[in-house]
Amino acid sequence: ISATDNTRMDVVLYGGYIHLLSEEIADLTMYAGRIKYSGNTGAPIATGDVIVYGGVLDTRVGSPTFGADSITLYAGRLLLDPGQLINVE
Repeated sequence: ISATDNTRMDVVLYGGYIHLLSEEIADLTMYAGRIKYSGNTGAPIATGDVIVYGGVLDTRVGSPTFGADSITLYAGRLLLDPGQLINVE
């Protein structure tokens, strides 16, 4: 699945693979699988609330342009670009 419009949408992934090319995602919930943001050339990449129960969320695009309202990680992996700044609370 490739999301290529700049329309805000919610994304829920139970398994499989999504290659996101959209610059703006409303809320993102992952249970398993892989979501990859590579290929995005626009900045910033805005995402609402992110909840990861498992799988791999790969936000690397070659520059630290990913931003989320909140990130909750229960299991799985979150991959960020070098220089990416996130606040851990």
